[in-house]
Amino acid sequence: MAVPSFRTSAIILRTYDYAEADRILVLFTEREGKLRAMAKGVRKPRSRMAGSLGLLSRAELQIHGQAHRELFLVTQGQLLTAYPRLKSDLSALARAARCGELVDRLTPDRQPQPEVFNLFSEALGKLEEGQSPAVVGAWFEIRLLEKSGYGPRLAACGTCGREQGTMAYAPERGGLVCGQCRPGGQPEISAGGRRLLEKLRNLAARRLGQLRLSAAMEAEISTLLDSALTYQVGRRLNTDKFRAAVAKLEKRAPICT
Repeated sequence: MAVPSFRTSAIILRTYDYAEADRILVLFTEREGKLRAMAKGVRKPRSRMAGSLGLLSRAELQIHGQAHRELFLVTQGQLLTAYPRLKSDLSALARAARCGELVDRLTPDRQPQPEVFNLFSEALGKLEEGQSPAVVGAWFEIRLLEKSGYGPRLAACGTCGREQGTMAYAPERGGLVCGQCRPGGQPEISAGGRRLLEKLRNLAARRLGQLRLSAAMEAEISTLLDSALTYQVGRRLNTDKFRAAVAKLEKRAPICT
């Protein structure tokens, strides 16, 4: 059987130093989905590929399969987008890192997911443009849940079908539950929050700049999305601590007049 070789656009999700000069990469590729690959000698000072393999950057890569090994080999790389804003805007970086971890945890290995790849690329692009990290993040998360097959039902109670009254989100039931069917402990969601999530689920990326979130609405939908994602991932995200630290730092930042 021939060892596969292909060229693809890829976003670097994670990196690990290996041996003296190599690096192992977790890539989310446009053609083959998520895979792991070795970049040999990339940590050497004169490596031509080093600049194209930065964390959360997008690159065009030449990738070769290795016989009898699950680890691929990156032999060429050309940087497409470095997303420099992510290096200077902590809020944008925290959101991009969370998006990357969600893609890593919710997508299986070696299964092409072009829609998710395009969604991730669009989210990084909007963060690079300086659009609200909260808006971009909520838009990305509800759409990622949808494209991964975990989209929450938001139209009515999943148990009795009730559409009005107090609703809460129960991730183990895949959507909303009304006050009568609610087992307890689930975050409540207002009618406005439900409408906003439905809007985000269907909103084109080019229209994200038109959307504004109040602090209260941001907190409400963030609680629901956190609950849904934590349930699907099976644990809290590693990037949650970083995001919380950035939010705390931003609250302490002095106001310049």
